Amino acid sequence: MSNYKGYSLFLDCDFIVKGDVADLLNIIKKNKDKTIWCVKHKNYLPKQKRKFLKEKQLPYQKKNWSSFMIYNNKKCKKLTPSFIEKANGLYLHQFKWLKDKEIGSLPPVWNCLVGEQKIKKNYKALHFTLGGPYFKKYRYCYGSKIWFYFKKLTEEGFQK
Repeated sequence: MSNYKGYSLFLDCDFIVKGDVADLLNIIKKNKDKTIWCVKHKNYLPKQKRKFLKEKQLPYQKKNWSSFMIYNNKKCKKLTPSFIEKANGLYLHQFKWLKDKEIGSLPPVWNCLVGEQKIKKNYKALHFTLGGPYFKKYRYCYGSKIWFYFKKLTEEGFQK
């Protein structure tokens, strides 16, 4: 947690970020009293019974909120390695270590759930929560062209 100083951004590994994350600073500057900020997917229930790799889909309160977060590190001193090791996953994902009023909101364009919701053209971050273009089943999903474009750039960069 950066020695519990400043702010940290966390996002799951299945995102493509198109927006400038520096823009998020304007949001947190207006609400410095918050402990974390995330996209609050209100009343979200996954459409599928199984998620990628055929794992059972578990609907729960605050589903996908923890997939893209900004931490106010000085307010997260409870999140020690020992605490996190012992905590139940749902306890952490549902932010039960916080009061709801400590959770700030990010605009929905920062965590767009591919295959689960309609994606607006002004999105800032795509979340391949069901599985991304790196799986055959999702090769042509929304955002796949962008993913393959950056994959190619990365591969070309490593070859030089």
